[in-house]
Amino acid sequence: MARDVRVRVRVQVLMVDYGMDRLPNRSGVALLRREARWRGLEDQFDARYVTFPVHTKAVIVDERLVLSGSMNFHFSAWGPLGLNEGALATTDVQAVAEQCAMFDTLWAAHSQPVPKGRDGGCGA
Repeated sequence: MARDVRVRVRVQVLMVDYGMDRLPNRSGVALLRREARWRGLEDQFDARYVTFPVHTKAVIVDERLVLSGSMNFHFSAWGPLGLNEGALATTDVQAVAEQCAMFDTLWAAHSQPVPKGRDGGCGA
């Protein structure tokens, strides 16, 4: 017998708001925000724009794994016709801790909130 187990996780997204990445990032935030709202988890989702140019992307999973590289998080980067990008994944405890600390610093001191309603048109 399967049970529906819901784990409340906090999702924080740092991204750029310029150039070619502007619209895909805004669309991605709109979709994530809509999905969180649909699941009753909107209070667990937050997105911010970094205040300086950046190209590297990173994902931290459960403060145990970091995936970092140049891959984009939208449709053009995935699948057989997607862009060929580089990425590195690690579970090294020190590397993950350093990435978490850097993310927290960027979040607190070098980013600004993505205004709701300015995230691709779907934000409320």
